[in-house]
Amino acid sequence: MDFNNLTPEQIEKAKACESADELIALAKAEGVELTDEQVDQISGGGVWDEATYTELKCPSCGKTITWMGVSDRPVLCPYCGVNL
Repeated sequence: MDFNNLTPEQIEKAKACESADELIALAKAEGVELTDEQVDQISGGGVWDEATYTELKCPSCGKTITWMGVSDRPVLCPYCGVNL
C-alpha cells in the first residue's frame, strides 16, 4: 500500500485512531490492503502511546514520518527516499 494514495478524509480518520488495532481495522474497512510489514510497523510490537512515538517532517517532501521510540530515527524517508 502506498500511503501517498490516501484521501484527506482517510488520513483524518487514521489520525483519529487511538490504537494500532483501530488503525488496522480502519484500513480494512476502507479497503486498504496492508502488507505484513506495514501491519508490523503500525503495531510496533507495543502499545499505541503518544509518549512512545516520535514524528519528523521530511525536509524534502514535507511528509510526516512517525516511528516508535526516541532513538531509532529512520535513515531514509519512506515516501521520497531522501536521507534524513
